[in-house]
Amino acid sequence: MNARQTDLVPTMMDRLIRWVDSQSQNSLHSLYFDSSLNGVGDVSPGTFTAMEKLLQSCENKGIEIVFERQAEEWGVDLAHSEEFCRRQREGRRLESDEVK
Repeated sequence: MNARQTDLVPTMMDRLIRWVDSQSQNSLHSLYFDSSLNGVGDVSPGTFTAMEKLLQSCENKGIEIVFERQAEEWGVDLAHSEEFCRRQREGRRLESDEVK
């Protein structure tokens, strides 16, 4: 989802906030959003407020929010970002170290 879809963002964020808040045991470690949602610049006031609430809910549950540039065309640009791949490698390395 990106800032160009501003009509849907606050509603979807509110649903996500309710879901995050309702989780007693959290298996979610991070959420990835388009970098256009990080800040006041291109987002509507409703989106900004919803994102602030989501950031607080996620912080309370220990969920990290990651903002990064998303694919422009899903059919062509669909790939994991460098940051996502780096985090996955790091997670596997940490799990491997714990097993040893």
